[in-house]
Amino acid sequence: MSVNVVRLKLSKQAIGSSLTRIGIPEVEYLAREAQFLIITTDVHNDSEYARSPSFRLLKDGEKVELMTRAFVREQFGETMKGVVEGPEAVPLRDVLFNFAYPTPPLEWFKAARSL
Repeated sequence: MSVNVVRLKLSKQAIGSSLTRIGIPEVEYLAREAQFLIITTDVHNDSEYARSPSFRLLKDGEKVELMTRAFVREQFGETMKGVVEGPEAVPLRDVLFNFAYPTPPLEWFKAARSL
């Protein structure tokens, strides 16, 4: 079983947990904004990523959640400036996006596109 398939399965198992209910107001706000943008632009259904074989295995809500997680993870450092910074920010980011809310790395999205 490939690493990408394992990551997809782990991510799908945790989809019921949304970043919009994480308990960190700055992250919840960013997640809600990301979800709104993803849904209103239909990017989860009409993008290079959406046409990849891996992404087609997901339901719409799962696509939106994974895209939201990827967006929030990339913006996490900037979003948390003044709240959590320095050495404390990295472990929090790792725990959130590797364990609590598993998120495939951006490379997964790029690899999924080329399948």
